[in-house]
Amino acid sequence: MSDEWHTNAQICALAARCVGGRFTLDPFGHPDAPITAYCKEIFTAEDDGFALQWRGRIWINPPFSRSDAAWRAAEQEIDAGRVRELVGIWPESPGAGYWAGIFARCHVTFAGRLPHQDPRGELREAPRGNVALVGYGMSFERWRQVFGGLGPTLARGLVRLPRATDQASIELLDDEANAAEVARRHGLTPAHARQLRMRMRRWTAA
Repeated sequence: MSDEWHTNAQICALAARCVGGRFTLDPFGHPDAPITAYCKEIFTAEDDGFALQWRGRIWINPPFSRSDAAWRAAEQEIDAGRVRELVGIWPESPGAGYWAGIFARCHVTFAGRLPHQDPRGELREAPRGNVALVGYGMSFERWRQVFGGLGPTLARGLVRLPRATDQASIELLDDEANAAEVARRHGLTPAHARQLRMRMRRWTAA
């Protein structure tokens, strides 16, 4: 299956808004991708973004066949102090080990089967399953304002893997009768709270 699926223009505009209008770099870029209009610089497959340093405000739509390596590269650049803010799309797979790092460092919005643009520029549902938008470096208020309408949205550090032990997760799993109040306290709509509860059951299944 091809890794060449571009983020649609609407999501690109929202992502740019989240970092003040423009990204410094897309380390896994393509000249025809809509996000390129919002990036000062891109690395293409020929440049090999895995091997180069990233700086500033970063956009990432990594090759999903190497999504774990892409997150490790992002963590390396964050730890080196070179990344100020980051917005990206990853496959929704919290069972994968690298997702512990995403939850610890990033705000997360579960966006479902987000429409992407195929290599011909046509908008379609990419055959990659559910995806999540992740954000590092910005306030949760800004993140939720921009992306919160797309799906359940969690602040960084709210979920710890491999088992969800934070208070919000426990409440959402174990107190369905009080779900509306739990949702209100954690800034979730009732519909998003229900979606999150189903996800938590799946993630924490033995």
